[in-house]
Amino acid sequence: MAKLKPFDRYAHYLRAVQAPDMDTEFIRDAYKELRGGRPFLIREDFCGTFANCCQWVKEHRDNRAIGIDLDGEPIEYGKKHYLSKLKEHQQKRVQLIQGSVMTAKVRPVDVVVAFNFSFFLFKSRLMLRRYFQQTRKGLKRDGLLIVDCFGGRDTQQGNEENTKLGGFTYYWEQEDFDPVSGGALFHI
Repeated sequence: MAKLKPFDRYAHYLRAVQAPDMDTEFIRDAYKELRGGRPFLIREDFCGTFANCCQWVKEHRDNRAIGIDLDGEPIEYGKKHYLSKLKEHQQKRVQLIQGSVMTAKVRPVDVVVAFNFSFFLFKSRLMLRRYFQQTRKGLKRDGLLIVDCFGGRDTQQGNEENTKLGGFTYYWEQEDFDPVSGGALFHI
């Protein structure tokens, strides 16, 4: 009997949800359109496996990236599967911080990104405002904060999507929505 490979949730998440090449292109294009220049230093909040950081430094010899995440497990995964694949000079341009985006001390950057609705973990307006204030302090004078937005009439009810992705099916479900708090419960 053939032995099954262990389920690699980070690899599947990358294939189903992320697109670092398109994300970094969007960062570069948005900055050019809004600021008229080119960003070189990005910070990826809630970076997980920091695939965007690795893609960013591959794209230009002057690009640098800072990734911040509380959880050491995805950071270790990213070191093994993404950082290790970079050339040595590229690896040196990625700074990783295992800690809170609210307290991490880093130099000001051109762009802060918080993709895949990661900042939704802040459940109160006060905490969300504090995150935005903290982020603003971490940006250069003409810096940008880029986050995903989610809303509209169709988001206020449960729904489900199934997408076949060559070898596996990606299931996304919105189980619940609370119109009073605006909170929702999602599963992938």
